[in-house]
Amino acid sequence: MSIPSDIGRDVVVARRLAEAASATEVLDVAAEAIAERLAMTVVVNVREMADDEFVATRVIGGGVAAASLLGERYSVESFLDLYIADYLRPDGLYVIPADAPGWDAFDGAVVVEQAAVAEGPDAWRPGDHLEVVLRDRLGEVLAVIVADNPTDGRTPAGEVMASCAVIGLHAASALDARLASADAAAGQREAEELQHLSAALAAGLGEQEILARAADGLCMSCGFSFALIALYDDERTTLRCVAGSGPGRRAVGSPIPAATLEEVMVLEHRVSDSYLVPLRHADGIVALGLHRSSANGAGIRAWKRDTLVLPLSPGVGETIGVIWVDDPVDRMVPSAEKVRRMELFARSAALMVTNARLLAAARDQATRDPLTGLGNARAFAVALADAPPDAVLALVDVDRFKEVNDRDGHLRGDAALRRVAAALSDVVDRGVGAYRLGGDEFAILVADVAADDLVAALDDARGRLLGLSFSAGVAVAPDDAAVGQALIHAADTALYAAKRGGRGRTARFHARRGAAVPTAALSTALQRAAAGERDVVGPLLRGLAASLEASGAAYWEHDLAAGTATCREIAGAVVVSVDAVVTLRPVDRRRQVVDTARPTVVHGDDLEPEGADVQHVRASGVSSMALIPIVVAGAAVGHLELGFSEIGGLPLADLELATSIAAIAGIALERQRHAARIEDAYRDTLEALGTALDSKDAATGDHARELATLAGGVARRVGLAETDVREVEYVALFHDIGKIATPTEILRKPGPLTPAEREVIERHVIDGARIVEQIGFMRHVAPSVRHSHERYDGGGYPSGLARDEIPLASRIVFACDTWHAMTSNRPYRAALPRAEAEAELRRVAGTQLDPVVVDALLDELAAVQAADALNRVA
Repeated sequence: MSIPSDIGRDVVVARRLAEAASATEVLDVAAEAIAERLAMTVVVNVREMADDEFVATRVIGGGVAAASLLGERYSVESFLDLYIADYLRPDGLYVIPADAPGWDAFDGAVVVEQAAVAEGPDAWRPGDHLEVVLRDRLGEVLAVIVADNPTDGRTPAGEVMASCAVIGLHAASALDARLASADAAAGQREAEELQHLSAALAAGLGEQEILARAADGLCMSCGFSFALIALYDDERTTLRCVAGSGPGRRAVGSPIPAATLEEVMVLEHRVSDSYLVPLRHADGIVALGLHRSSANGAGIRAWKRDTLVLPLSPGVGETIGVIWVDDPVDRMVPSAEKVRRMELFARSAALMVTNARLLAAARDQATRDPLTGLGNARAFAVALADAPPDAVLALVDVDRFKEVNDRDGHLRGDAALRRVAAALSDVVDRGVGAYRLGGDEFAILVADVAADDLVAALDDARGRLLGLSFSAGVAVAPDDAAVGQALIHAADTALYAAKRGGRGRTARFHARRGAAVPTAALSTALQRAAAGERDVVGPLLRGLAASLEASGAAYWEHDLAAGTATCREIAGAVVVSVDAVVTLRPVDRRRQVVDTARPTVVHGDDLEPEGADVQHVRASGVSSMALIPIVVAGAAVGHLELGFSEIGGLPLADLELATSIAAIAGIALERQRHAARIEDAYRDTLEALGTALDSKDAATGDHARELATLAGGVARRVGLAETDVREVEYVALFHDIGKIATPTEILRKPGPLTPAEREVIERHVIDGARIVEQIGFMRHVAPSVRHSHERYDGGGYPSGLARDEIPLASRIVFACDTWHAMTSNRPYRAALPRAEAEAELRRVAGTQLDPVVVDALLDELAAVQAADALNRVA
């Protein structure tokens, strides 16, 4: 049975309506179909919710007179008042007579003069018009399609109008769905934008920046032109406007009485957890003069000078302020879902503000010493970084403080530290620039103060500390050292001088001499080290000693397992001999260098009496000695000793030079050890492959080298580290080494292999893995050699591994080997053209080969081809 043509056309229209991508497309499809069915002039009138008006958006037919209707606006009531039962047809269409009450509200602007007037019972009466009303699922009118002016002057047949009614039902459903979909998409975009913004607010920002970004972000993401954020003061009687967006920026700094907002934040105005306050209830807010709504509408869902107040709350029952938003871009009251999205963002912003406040408080606590109230070591580091270039630094150490704790107890000790802190605070005007670094150590950092005046002030403070005393060292920038670690080193050296002088005094820094200038001997030693020569530690030691004008120097090698040190090199006046061995006991300064891997300066009269290094230092006739560790892989494998007979501190620049030379010596020692390991590995390799290579021809070797280069490039493209890239290259070099055990007639057979021959040739990966296992430094790549012919889908050999079960190195080499096999001439076939080989790689990606590796291989091949082309041009 065939479908009647009208029904068939209705089905097509219904399908087009269901597939329409937008509300505009739905209305266009419906209007065109209705105009075709009725053979009448058709006008589409769309309802604008903000102003509660219908707007003519499309006209079909009717000539110039009908076209003039575009853009005409009508009040909602002018349409809705006509929709009474008297004019409603059984099929759901409305036929409105020309003399209908209220028709004059249109002022004749919704219809055109009828061109064709007929006679008889089926004649269409001029001035009448037909309306197809499109409603949403709740019965709200969304649009009206008005038809009049039939081309033949006659009333359309009943079945034609029924068809239009069906089209109207389908159009209404599709229109409602598209509008709902658009609303959902807009809501999703808002939610995503607010989520991204919330994540951005968590990026370690301060409170003010968080709030400023929140105000701008809320407006941009949710379509408002005005936002103002206000926070409660400590008494919660006033809110202070702290951030805004749009016109809200002008109100920043203004106060809002808390009562003004709280009187409108009542259940009557509540939407979700926020408050939508109508203008008639917002007299107090209006009286503030901070803002007045400008984006208002007239519809039942329009914004009419309302005020939306969002609580700024990080948690239940806790509010730190409010966000006031106004002037929606669409001039519509936001839905409850939109308000909830905004509330989630406001809660996130409030949480970030709370966290920022906690962080600020924590930072203050983190930079404040709780016992003395002075700045701590962290605060000192910050102050030193910001200090002017002419700053003066004093380091202070309470004399014999351990005896105070042991004799009087820790409570009395804490009280003593507070007394010292108070005295030092007086020195620098109520604590500005005074710091407790830890234990009984303090610092004073000042500017615009003469060093002698600071020394005098410290001596005066010491005189007022009855029963207590302290030693201090003073250094001045830039005369003694540059601001930074160099200045700390200089003040610390002066502090040690004050202690050695009998304690209870303040000493100025006195440098032994200016910073060293590297000698020719040191430069030559550095050149030898850079060239990779062996045995450079001795020349480095002697060059460093000459540059620093040390009276003597030695290099000691540590045996960490045995706990001993052996003298390996000497320079200048040193009483020990080469190969002398000492035990690294806990009380020795050498042991401290081993344990801490940090340099230290030792003074001859500042050593523990039982230390094994006392005799050595004193017998060498030096006043101080610098011990510089040689660190390899985080462990002090040795150290340099530099003795100085001249009285005075060692400049930090000299200490840093010595530390740098020790680091170079460590690199040289490690390079020597690595070279020895490489030599052993090469020796193993040569022994393992000596007889094997006799049976290899030149072509096989060239293939392996080319394959290794290509595989290394692919390995880098998949993100492997250089050490792993080297392993991939080893696998490529030796993946077919087991073929030396395969009969030549099988290897070079021009035709297909028999099953038995295939079994023989597949054993070469097992044989190759066994050969590689004999090479010490390559033993760990043997599994990758063994599985270098496994297929990605598990159809390879020898174990049938699949996907990630196959080592990555094996997957890379197998792909590169496949490419090389396809593009090389073989006894049984010629090489494939490049394009065919690339197509074959893509075809077997995911079955024979790892698809990720294939992508990397194709990229590498393209890069190599491009480089070759450039070289040919050059």
